[in-house]
Amino acid sequence: MLWDSLSTLPVSAYIPLILVFAATVAILGTFSGVGGGVLHIPVMVWVLTEIDLKEIKFISTILVFASALINTAIAMYKKEINYWIMIVAVVVATPTIFLGNYINNLINSGITEIIIVILLSYVTIQLIINQYVFKKRSVEQNMQRRWYHIYLQKNGKLVNGFFLCLVVVIAGMVTSLTGMGGGVILMPFLILVIKLNIKDSAPISHSIILITSFLTIIIESTMGNENYFKDSHAMINVTTPMICGAVAGTVAAAFLKRFIKKEVVILWILIVLIWASIAKMIYDLSINGIN
Repeated sequence: MLWDSLSTLPVSAYIPLILVFAATVAILGTFSGVGGGVLHIPVMVWVLTEIDLKEIKFISTILVFASALINTAIAMYKKEINYWIMIVAVVVATPTIFLGNYINNLINSGITEIIIVILLSYVTIQLIINQYVFKKRSVEQNMQRRWYHIYLQKNGKLVNGFFLCLVVVIAGMVTSLTGMGGGVILMPFLILVIKLNIKDSAPISHSIILITSFLTIIIESTMGNENYFKDSHAMINVTTPMICGAVAGTVAAAFLKRFIKKEVVILWILIVLIWASIAKMIYDLSINGIN
């Protein structure tokens, strides 16, 4: 049985439920600009009580990759993707994710859960700042082009290559350690450090998350965790329908963005859900301790 609350239901009943859940998370994550990982992890820890935390992180990484793939494809269609940035992301993220997975194998699930709680707490603060500070701020670049700058042809802006490497390292570590992707970390860094606005930052963030999550999936399966793919029950009854839901939710969000103007309501729904999940994880830690 995968989890107590759904174990009494037939497969035909609970698969639609988790499909709808994944789609809802993808929509909330796309509207808020942080991706779905920040909600996938705490809710799956809450609900999928019979699945190990490391396997839950692996499933979340797959879902993050699926959403990032759709968002990156849309950005490519709109010619918003810079391929030099993607090349830098591959070169820098590969050793970073190897390191992150090595560290992840050294620490126990209790410490990982504490890291997730801290990161989620930061996420909610950053979401509020993004909504009420960053969206009202006009970001202007004031720099001369140097050899280490990457030129964004569509808007004429420059990306500092050294700062970009720092951003990719952070995203890679967040993805490999927590399975959340790194959208909520990437966006403020791209805005505050690299001096891009939210519109210019979003496609860069999606493309970096696409690369870091893909590399995490590949590297994780080569470091002794290939059994995750062999868990046919979890892959068929959990991962597959959630991937379908994540893709459908991401596509739906791209369409609904044209009509939904008050995204702040969805943002606060997401924040409240994250707060509830944080409370549940802290309660579990207080009962079970760090094992």
